[in-house]
Amino acid sequence: MSTTGFIVGGPDGHRDQAHVRMAEGEARRLPGIVALQMEARLAFFAAAAAMEAAVDAELTVYGLSHPRFNVLMVLRSIDPGGAGIPMGTLATHVMTTARNATGLVDLLEQRGLVSRSADPSDRRVVLVTRTAAADELLDELLPRFAARMSGALGGYRDSELAVLIDLLNRLRLGLDLSAPEPGR
Repeated sequence: MSTTGFIVGGPDGHRDQAHVRMAEGEARRLPGIVALQMEARLAFFAAAAAMEAAVDAELTVYGLSHPRFNVLMVLRSIDPGGAGIPMGTLATHVMTTARNATGLVDLLEQRGLVSRSADPSDRRVVLVTRTAAADELLDELLPRFAARMSGALGGYRDSELAVLIDLLNRLRLGLDLSAPEPGR
């Protein structure tokens, strides 16, 4: 069931009335809860879930998950010549652990979309390379995918998108800065 019917435009922007009620209720009950901050968090997660669902709907047609798609896109953008990149570098760019990256690569390799080889300069390093089949798949998938994302993001001016990008990156930085130290 879609909850977008709860979103109402008004003088202070588009707000999900269920989120407003939840945030205001918790702010009344618990000291330290700031209603607008809680509403922002709820709106962020709702938007992220909707974006993820839209992305998954497009990728499922091609038998891909979002993480597997990200692996292929990283390989295509970081390694355009197809020389291969180390598994650890791939994991960093996909923002996952080396173990998870290995699992993703395993599945993509079974489909013939990537291959692995030992780095000739350091046999301990595994290089991951996309195949021609991956490029063909991406060439077919990306126009449809871009059209879907343009449908979602096309109603914004470039200046609004720049603000959104800035705010999201500042949120990431703030979360990094507020993270507890390891072991605490």
